[in-house]
Amino acid sequence: MDYDSALRERQAIFPPYELLQLQNEAIFLLTYKKHVQMIRFIFISGYLSLSLFALGWVCHQGLGGLFVSRQLATLIYGTCTLTSGTVFCFAFLPALFLYGYKSFVSKLSQVSV
Repeated sequence: MDYDSALRERQAIFPPYELLQLQNEAIFLLTYKKHVQMIRFIFISGYLSLSLFALGWVCHQGLGGLFVSRQLATLIYGTCTLTSGTVFCFAFLPALFLYGYKSFVSKLSQVSV
């Protein structure tokens, strides 16, 4: 059996769109765990950034002075704001953009075929 006859036989059994659909499903099942891990990382980093920012804002507004001294509240405000900005800029946004880019590329590859 040569290549051409094997190709015609395979195309008679499985049309090209069915093979493409099987391939896309296999890729999705193989990369599902990575998608879940990336979404979990996006949510955790976003929540951490927002929580630290809220804690810093509470300390900055003077409500932190009720629980701790004013100097410690100012230190907490500065630390939380800096950490929140760092997590937001270097963890949340890159992960979100990477996930959006991968989703866009996968949709393009499905549409173009």
